[in-house]
Amino acid sequence: MKAIPWTKRQRAAWEVWVAKRPPSVRGLCRRFPPNRHYWLDPPGQVVSVLSYNEARTLTVLVDPADNPDLLMLMARRVFGVPPEDLHELDDRGAAGAEVRP
Repeated sequence: MKAIPWTKRQRAAWEVWVAKRPPSVRGLCRRFPPNRHYWLDPPGQVVSVLSYNEARTLTVLVDPADNPDLLMLMARRVFGVPPEDLHELDDRGAAGAEVRP
């Protein structure tokens, strides 16, 4: 699952947007940019970030296109996700040393 590459213009717009956020949100933005996929553990699903919350949690999207083994008809938003439950996926779909099942 490759990161979606940003253009220079998109990167610049992202940096301007992040700079205007409260400090608690800026840290999450830098650690979890929205152009990447993450492994949510538990329950063990591929997700993407939808929003950053001042309570230092994230809202993520669980999409059946990224999780073909899930019996879902449509994507779901999950809110209140603690950052320690997310692990960035590399190009092979591995989260750190753990390979996605």
